[in-house]
Amino acid sequence: MVSVDLERAEGALVWRVPRGWWGLSSAAVGGGLVRPRWVLNLGVGDDFTRTDLDRYASSRADGLGVSGPGTALLTAADVSQVVATEVDGLRVWATVASPSRHGRCRRSGLVTTVCPVGWATCPAPSTSWSS
Repeated sequence: MVSVDLERAEGALVWRVPRGWWGLSSAAVGGGLVRPRWVLNLGVGDDFTRTDLDRYASSRADGLGVSGPGTALLTAADVSQVVATEVDGLRVWATVASPSRHGRCRRSGLVTTVCPVGWATCPAPSTSWSS
């Protein structure tokens, strides 16, 4: 099995994704069914008001030394407090903000997870288009 490891950086978590892997993400930047080369979990503070999320994530990705297509999660949780576990070969990382400790999530809390799941790699099917 190919390993996907977490790299910690100031205010960010970085995963470099093996070539050819698919990702399914609800991330604001690079979400959907994608083939990312990296995944970022970027911590943002209560004062974060930017609306140019693609530009912000691209700038952070450049500063973290990742390039190509990627997925960026923006979280109000403290990414330095990431928790990881592994069960039967499935690794999961989570950042969690308690409703009592974080102003943005007073009612329900916040959980951000990254879960690489591997299975047999198959070549992508060819697609033909006709008009």
